[in-house]
Amino acid sequence: MAVLLGDLRLSSLQLKEAQCFAMMVIQLGEEAGEFLSKGYLALGLTYSLQATDATLKSKQDELHRKALETLERAQQLAPGDPQVILYVSLQLALVRQVSPQQF
Repeated sequence: MAVLLGDLRLSSLQLKEAQCFAMMVIQLGEEAGEFLSKGYLALGLTYSLQATDATLKSKQDELHRKALETLERAQQLAPGDPQVILYVSLQLALVRQVSPQQF
């Protein structure tokens, strides 16, 4: 299966590779410096894209939850990053958890 992201098609294998790379950055911890938040952002995006590709509702829910938690961690690390804010907002919209106090 492949996920369509804009004009880019990502296979399940490519998503897994991206997930592994993001996890390597996260495992660096503080040594990753400013890239730590980008690692969490990338990991959250891979979870979100995998959720879109999942066929079982329980798997979709689990991946959407992981995506939101990971993206929120990216936002904690880089609260003013507009890219992180955008993807957290999009993920909240996907799981229909948008409320005024989150903005």
